[in-house]
Amino acid sequence: MAFILGGWDWEGACIQYREEVIRVLLKLMDDPDDDVRDWATFRAYNGGLDTPETRARLWKALEDTNCDVRGEAAQGLAQFGDSSFIPVLERMLWEDEDLSPCYFLAAEEFGDPALLPAVIAASERWLAEGHEMTWFIEPTIKALRERDFSVSDYLL
Repeated sequence: MAFILGGWDWEGACIQYREEVIRVLLKLMDDPDDDVRDWATFRAYNGGLDTPETRARLWKALEDTNCDVRGEAAQGLAQFGDSSFIPVLERMLWEDEDLSPCYFLAAEEFGDPALLPAVIAASERWLAEGHEMTWFIEPTIKALRERDFSVSDYLL
């Protein structure tokens, strides 16, 4: 159910169901099943359901025991442009023992070059742990480096 919810056209015919879907997704984000919480968290931001309640629940999900749920919450806060999350994301990249690929995607979404050292350190840990999935690392580092150069160009 969490997979289906949130992926509708909220500007069209489905607008009348938006509040109910948000209510259900927020409830599913507390489900005992990791996969249900993961999909509900993904759909809460991927469906463009940016509300104060959704943001608050994404902040709460950063403390979830499941790294995939924490990752989806991180990516959601980045997609919603919640810049108050940047220092928390930096800490997560440095310290979280179970890294999520979504941490890297969140860093790329923010595009803040201050995250580059933490992203590089996290990517080194990710690779040292033998993870095969790495498609998200190089574009994130590249984007942050390019952003870093473009900012410094204006400062000269």
